[in-house]
Amino acid sequence: MLFESIEEHSPGVDVSSAEQLLVVSRYETLSEQRRRRLVGRVVPVGRGVGVKVLAEYQRREPAESPGEERWSSELREEHAEEAQRWELQVARDAERRFHRRR
Repeated sequence: MLFESIEEHSPGVDVSSAEQLLVVSRYETLSEQRRRRLVGRVVPVGRGVGVKVLAEYQRREPAESPGEERWSSELREEHAEEAQRWELQVARDAERRFHRRR
């Protein structure tokens, strides 16, 4: 369910680990200088499980040599409102998929 939700709301899945209960999307290009991705985990909640979805944003840094790509993570405060909307949308979608399969 989490895999399908992240796949649908992002450019696709880059990493998926059933052992670590982890799904990471590919980076989505927002501009030449900025990109984002989703990191989702299945987490214990009370007597059950839930999903935790985090959006990570990065900015391109000046390269030290031609052809080199360097990215640094943005502070959460720089993108919190935008990230929270995206995270909530994906988490709710994953929960809906879970309940439909039950």
